[in-house]
Amino acid sequence: MKLLLERWREYLEEGAFDVQSFKALPQAVQGPNLGFGGARLFVVVDVQGLGPTAFYRSSGTGTPELGTENMWLPAGGLAWTEKDGKPQAWLVKFSGGKIPPEDHILHEVGVRLGKAYDKKPFPVTRIWDWVASKGYPSIQDAKGAFGRCIDQNFSRLGLDDIPPKGKEGTPQRQAYDEGIDEKRRVGKECLAGIPAVTDYGAMMLNAWLNSLGALKPDWAAGKIMLAATNDPYYGRFKDVVNKIKQALQE
Repeated sequence: MKLLLERWREYLEEGAFDVQSFKALPQAVQGPNLGFGGARLFVVVDVQGLGPTAFYRSSGTGTPELGTENMWLPAGGLAWTEKDGKPQAWLVKFSGGKIPPEDHILHEVGVRLGKAYDKKPFPVTRIWDWVASKGYPSIQDAKGAFGRCIDQNFSRLGLDDIPPKGKEGTPQRQAYDEGIDEKRRVGKECLAGIPAVTDYGAMMLNAWLNSLGALKPDWAAGKIMLAATNDPYYGRFKDVVNKIKQALQE
């Protein structure tokens, strides 16, 4: 993974970015499954004039009318958007359009990536392997931290023994309803500090891109990147990692 950018520099030097002149295949990273489009493949290319830039292999499902299936398209990371009034991770596309204009260097790089991949698929590393190499909490840790937060608070507040539902209007039903409301409140508090699994995966993809200098918040059209300093839902990446580790130790 550390050699990824170095490998690509030799391909992008003047006159060298040619499918036939590849000396080795680029290393692709399989991103997390974010619940839309599955687990996409990403590579980072040091593009002349633009610096390190990520490209992902499109599933074509998000905008089928564009016919982007299996195309390699530029991406700037993951930012927050809203769907049905709820926050959701959104894959940041090139600011000049999901498919760059044909005369743009990003279009050329994407086309050549496609030709190279069709000739021979790139070797793949999972994003979670990179996460482990950095000592960050795993996806299992993120799941465990949320569950541990719930269990500890339920036990502390006596919410483990909520009475059966009971009939409407009875004291038993009132106690049940109050217990359920309290459980929901506790769940929201836990989620405020510890990300949901899909959100955590998105943060880790951003962290990987950022480590290569390929995160591009200026492409996000004013939307906030996940785990950025001003992330309104979870806060900055360092704080998220520390919260998960702390929850697992308590």
